[in-house]
Amino acid sequence: MCIRDRVDTDAFDATRAAADAARAAGEPHPPVLPTIPYGVSHHHMGFGGTVTVSAETLIRTVVEVAESARALGAKALLLVNGHGGNSGALRVAMQRIRTELDMFAFMDDCAALARDVGRELFPQFFDVHAGAFETSVVLAVRPGAVRMERIPESVEMSLPVDEPDKVGFSFRMEDLSSKGVLGRPWEHDVDKGAEFWRVEVEKLSGLMKTLRERFGKS
Repeated sequence: MCIRDRVDTDAFDATRAAADAARAAGEPHPPVLPTIPYGVSHHHMGFGGTVTVSAETLIRTVVEVAESARALGAKALLLVNGHGGNSGALRVAMQRIRTELDMFAFMDDCAALARDVGRELFPQFFDVHAGAFETSVVLAVRPGAVRMERIPESVEMSLPVDEPDKVGFSFRMEDLSSKGVLGRPWEHDVDKGAEFWRVEVEKLSGLMKTLRERFGKS
């Protein structure tokens, strides 16, 4: 992989995006809870450094965090998810939060708020893991984390369907790529990464303002 001695890219990006957006949202700044650092990553276990938890563990953790937030007076919770493996579990957790805790829950799932601009900036086919998009964003946010000399010149991907962006399928990462890379990291562009980050923070802070207006009043 190209990330220097780290396997925390998803957690770091979600943490940084939430903090930057909360600052951009202005006073009173939305409170940002500490990041849950572990997620559902069974599909990455074939590569070194991965730590995973079960979907059930993540669901229970998020629901119990929400319960504590409710006890502190929160009426709604915004999840900033940086890892695709968490998505299904977090959707279940949000529904439980609504039905069991009588709280509202929302989620920006893997920077979905800025996904359209991301596809415009990085139109490469199935660029979803350690490809041009992710490498560019890391270069923009913390450039020292990328080992430029380890960016491959080519990647062989083995995909089980012709339209992987449209059809869900089960997989281990090694089923799809021997290098753990899905995309074209050699086409990285730090300026495009910075532009994507700007749009993501802008849209996320806008959502925070909307939720503050709706749920921040007594």
